[in-house]
Amino acid sequence: MRRVSPLFDVVRDATGRELLQVYVDGIELLRLTMTNKGTAFTQEERRNLRIDGLLPPHVST
Repeated sequence: MRRVSPLFDVVRDATGRELLQVYVDGIELLRLTMTNKGTAFTQEERRNLRIDGLLPPHVST
């Protein structure tokens, strides 16, 4: 784990990919450019991160 900010860390999964582990949700998550994927959040991510309703309903990849 690499400490990047009090708001998120960079971690590696079992395959070695770097992922962000975030400690914020809702509007705070959307205000950070490092954590905002815009409309690319899946429906499951939107529910888990409490941003459902804060983005347009369409999911783009």
